[in-house]
Amino acid sequence: MATAYITEYSNIGIQQGNSIPVAVEPAVADQTVTFTTATQSSAFNAATAFIRLTADAECHVKFGSNPTATTSMQQVQADTEIWRMVTPGHKVSLVTAA
Repeated sequence: MATAYITEYSNIGIQQGNSIPVAVEPAVADQTVTFTTATQSSAFNAATAFIRLTADAECHVKFGSNPTATTSMQQVQADTEIWRMVTPGHKVSLVTAA
């Protein structure tokens, strides 16, 4: 089984009126999702605007209100982080790569 780690954030950094490409801590929520077949995360927090996702195995992901990932969808390499802007209440589905 593979494990994905999802950290949810509400804002990006602002310094002296300029946005900077870092998330503001503390995080809104953290999730851990164990998967092999297509598995959905819990719904993102109502304050979540961005997520950071890493997985300990190569996988494919799909975002949406009721997503189901397949191996033809966007691929994430093992131990690599991805950042996405998301809709509060949506989820991510993950499936291990073939």
